[in-house]
Amino acid sequence: MSTNLSSSRLRVPRFAEEAVERARLTVVPPLSGRPPTAPFIILVMAILVSGVLGLLAFNTSMQDKAFETTRLQAKADALKAKRQRLALELSALRDPQALASRAKRMGMVPPPAPAFLSLKDGTVKGDAQPAVGGGPRQLRLALRRAQTARDRPDRRHAARSADAPGALRDLSLPRDL
Repeated sequence: MSTNLSSSRLRVPRFAEEAVERARLTVVPPLSGRPPTAPFIILVMAILVSGVLGLLAFNTSMQDKAFETTRLQAKADALKAKRQRLALELSALRDPQALASRAKRMGMVPPPAPAFLSLKDGTVKGDAQPAVGGGPRQLRLALRRAQTARDRPDRRHAARSADAPGALRDLSLPRDL
């Protein structure tokens, strides 16, 4: 092992001496001119112009998105207001007092003693008595109103034929009332 170390020490100085002899330094003459600056300036200007154009395109797309967001927000607000209006209208239609007044205008009268049906076993609880009031004239007026409302063309029932299972049937009362 010691022989390998001594031989490698002898070789290193020989390599160094040979490298020094081969690399004799000489003075280099100065450059005659400066490196060309035009390509560098063109490169810098191209980077600047592309950056400005990129920012302009980004800003334009952001403005478009802002306008679209504003439009969609206005549409959402309008739909929210319509939903609230329809909810108020529905609650007014479901109001028991308003329902009773509409029924009274149609000639309906409240029953003196209502009866209740039990859905569990199908029994009738209470003693049902026929309602008295209004008279035949009001009943005929209510039937006419119902008949005219039924005779109006309705898009939902227009496709139904008389033979169809869900067809509308004539529910008018006899004329002798």
